[in-house]
Amino acid sequence: MADKLPKLADLFDAEKETVTGNLARDRGPESAVSTMRKTLDRVLYRYTELCPDRAVCTQAQSILQGIKNTLPLMMAVNDSRHWELKEGSDGKRKPPLVGILLSAIGLALVVAGTLLADYVGDHTFSLSNLLLPTVGAVCLLLGGIFIIKKPSLASSQSNTGKVEYLIEPALVFQTVRGALLAADKALEDARDRAEAERVRSDESGASPLSSEETELFASLLEAAYARRGANDSDAKEVEANIRYYLHRRGVELEDYTRGHESWFELLPARKPGTMRPAMVAGGRLVKKGLASDKGT
Repeated sequence: MADKLPKLADLFDAEKETVTGNLARDRGPESAVSTMRKTLDRVLYRYTELCPDRAVCTQAQSILQGIKNTLPLMMAVNDSRHWELKEGSDGKRKPPLVGILLSAIGLALVVAGTLLADYVGDHTFSLSNLLLPTVGAVCLLLGGIFIIKKPSLASSQSNTGKVEYLIEPALVFQTVRGALLAADKALEDARDRAEAERVRSDESGASPLSSEETELFASLLEAAYARRGANDSDAKEVEANIRYYLHRRGVELEDYTRGHESWFELLPARKPGTMRPAMVAGGRLVKKGLASDKGT
C-alpha cells in the first residue's frame, strides 16, 4: 500500500496565526503577496520533508509555483483609504503676509500724518498735509485687497492626494487555502494514476526495471555478495543501498532457500549459499539469482 501523502492545506493551516497576523499589520496588496509567497515556500519545504514520493514532490513544487504566480489575482481588495495633502490642514486660510504688511504701513502713515498735522498746528487743506494720509490710505486699500482675495483655481488644484487599497486578511487566506485544496486533489489523482499504471504493468508481466538496469544491479550484487565472506563493510553498505533502491522500484531481493530452486542458477558446492540474490517483482521472477547447493 502506498504511503499516505501529506496535505498542502493542512501545512498551510498550521501557518494561519502567523499569516493572518502579518496580513492584518499591513493590508496593502503588495505586502500580502510577499507574505503569501514566503508562506508557500515554507509549506513546500515541509511537504518535501514529509512526502515519501519524489515524483509527487516535483509535481507539488510545480503546482505551488503556479499558485505563487497567480497570487496578485487572489488579493481580495475590499476597502480603501483616501489621503489628502492640503495647506492649512485646520481648514482656516491664513491671510497673506503682503496684505498684512501693506495694511500695517498704511495705518502707520495715516496715523503719522494726522499726528504731524496736530503737532505743527497746520490744519489747512494742502498737498503736503494730505500726502502721508493719502499714501497710507492707498496702502490700507491694497492690503485689504490682498487679505480678502480668494485663492486662484490653479492654487486650489495644487492640493494632492492618494488612494490606498486594502485587502481583507481572512478572505485572502481562504482564497489561497482553496487553491491548495485543489492542489491536494490534483496530487492525489496523479499518485492514484501512477499507482494504477504500476499495477497494470505488473499484471501484464512487464518488469519495473529496464534490461540495462537489471544487468547492472545483478553485477553489482554479485560483486557485493562475493566480498561478504571477508566481512567487508563497504560491500554490505552497497548491498543495503541497492536493496532499498530496488524496493522503492517494486523489486525485492530473495536469497536462496529450498523450494525456490527455479529462481536460481545452481552450482554444485558442499553447502548451500547465495552468490547473487534473485530479483522478484509482485511474486514474478525478474532476474534469476546465482546460488550453490550440495548435490546439484
